[in-house]
Amino acid sequence: MGFGINLKKFLVEHREIDIIQFINDENYITPYLENGELMDFSLIDGLESLFMGNFFYFAAWFN
Repeated sequence: MGFGINLKKFLVEHREIDIIQFINDENYITPYLENGELMDFSLIDGLESLFMGNFFYFAAWFN
């Protein structure tokens, strides 16, 4: 258990994502902060291995 951002709730309920406001305004993210189970990073580790350590580069490039 830990404390963090509920990304599912943030991405489903939120219509526009303003990255500047996300970084600078603490009230922008407050409704999405929750206690809960933390993410398992084994999926990300697997993706990093698959893409030879460049998963986030490929994700940004193709999006």
